[in-house]
Amino acid sequence: MSSSPAPTPSATVTTQSPTTGGDGSEIVLTALTEADYAANQLEGELGCSFASNQGGETLLAARGFVDDASGRAQGLASIGGYAERLMASAPGGFDAMIAGARFGGRGMTYTVTLTDEKPASGGESPPNPANLLLQRGDGAERTIPGTWTCGP
Repeated sequence: MSSSPAPTPSATVTTQSPTTGGDGSEIVLTALTEADYAANQLEGELGCSFASNQGGETLLAARGFVDDASGRAQGLASIGGYAERLMASAPGGFDAMIAGARFGGRGMTYTVTLTDEKPASGGESPPNPANLLLQRGDGAERTIPGTWTCGP
């Protein structure tokens, strides 16, 4: 089994943006833990995850069924230390998440957008450079650079 090379940071990668707008309070997304996953099991055959460039911690995880045209993927994120289940805004299950996705939760929208069409490394499930845009219901938002990885 050969190991894949370490991802090369993209020249367009930036650091996390500060929270702007809203009531002035910070949007704080924390790394998902094993306890979060155990308490909030996601249904689906395959999954995707967003990891930050700073520390490589998984900040958002999602699962969906393959070839499920009407089903919506389920997601999980920990906002302010509270694990919250999310729902994809578009149908299509796993297939609809591969090139990025938008999820909704209580008062928050999570949008993953690929920033480069070329994966950061090779392999069956390569990480793709991406940004995670967090938008709170009061108008606050924050962008986190990282990678979006989909597959088994």
